[in-house]
Amino acid sequence: MLREIWFEIRKIAVQKKNYVMLFGHLFFLILCYVCFKTSNFRFFEREMADTIKFDNFQRFVDGLFFARVGLVPTFVILMPIFICTLAGDMVAGEIQDGSLKMYMARPRSRTRIILAKLSAIYLVNLLYCLYFAVAAIVIGICLRGYSSSQLIYLHGLGLGSEMVLMSPAQALTCYFMTVLYYSISIMALGSIAFFFSTIFDRMSGAMVSAITIYFVCYIVEKLPFADKIEPYLLSKVMNGGSLLWLPDIPYGRMVTNLSTLFIYIAFFSMLSIINFNIKDIK
Repeated sequence: MLREIWFEIRKIAVQKKNYVMLFGHLFFLILCYVCFKTSNFRFFEREMADTIKFDNFQRFVDGLFFARVGLVPTFVILMPIFICTLAGDMVAGEIQDGSLKMYMARPRSRTRIILAKLSAIYLVNLLYCLYFAVAAIVIGICLRGYSSSQLIYLHGLGLGSEMVLMSPAQALTCYFMTVLYYSISIMALGSIAFFFSTIFDRMSGAMVSAITIYFVCYIVEKLPFADKIEPYLLSKVMNGGSLLWLPDIPYGRMVTNLSTLFIYIAFFSMLSIINFNIKDIK
């Protein structure tokens, strides 16, 4: 199995389109820094005016603060697009260019092929998540240094806390725990895109289908009458990593979120295996 996984990772590595997101993320960080420099942080000060006042708010806006600000957009918008592109191409893309039929000319276990591809998707996804997390920290510290007190900005997230103060070590621990959570949550969307990849014979169909499901869930999540299903919608559980920043982490809710994510992954992975085993490879 390890040989098959390595083979799938190598196929991903040689595709230039999978590197577009790296440049897109770098461009995003550059724009964030320009916004930081030109805003003078008046937005944050206005948002916190009714909660607490700081004598010198600027000292909290360090490199780690910069990395945290970029965390949510990276994993809520950029990574879902990337994982849908990556997973949607794994089967449909190879059918489209004819390489899958040649690969299966020799007798191979179709279930083994699917498991190898899913494993490769998660490993590449995890690598990208860690790269984005580390890149944001390195760029942030190089540009703004770091402070001995970390201000965790939670305004507008509906968590019951507007902000939390932490040490740098605590903030980094929460930061990478959140990144690990996002790597699992993004894989839930990846398993859906992969399932569509076993249905369609073109990568674009699989990618658009998965992205559509994600954003439909995101829209429904915001509706005032969706409170009963909201906690289990894909977009809601995918973006539940913010709970890890609370002083008292609601472990019951975290277990529910992770269980829901693993159900999504297991269910759509099983559907992928079933569909691929009965699919006529053209």
